[in-house]
Amino acid sequence: MLPGVCLAGAAGNGFRALLKSSAKLVATFEASSHFEAMNKYYAMYGRGQYTTNEPWDYKPYPEAWAIVQKRAR
Repeated sequence: MLPGVCLAGAAGNGFRALLKSSAKLVATFEASSHFEAMNKYYAMYGRGQYTTNEPWDYKPYPEAWAIVQKRAR
């Protein structure tokens, strides 16, 4: 099975439903934007620097969304 990144709480339920029962949590991390999250994920697996041409990747996650994610862990 390939590694993947999943959101905490209800926001990640769709992804988790696709996983086999043998899947396991390897690590958790926090990020303030999609760009930061993907760079952390890439670093964990030695994939170098994450690059993107999408401007929204650099926008900070909304504060309310971050609070929901922290509570769900």
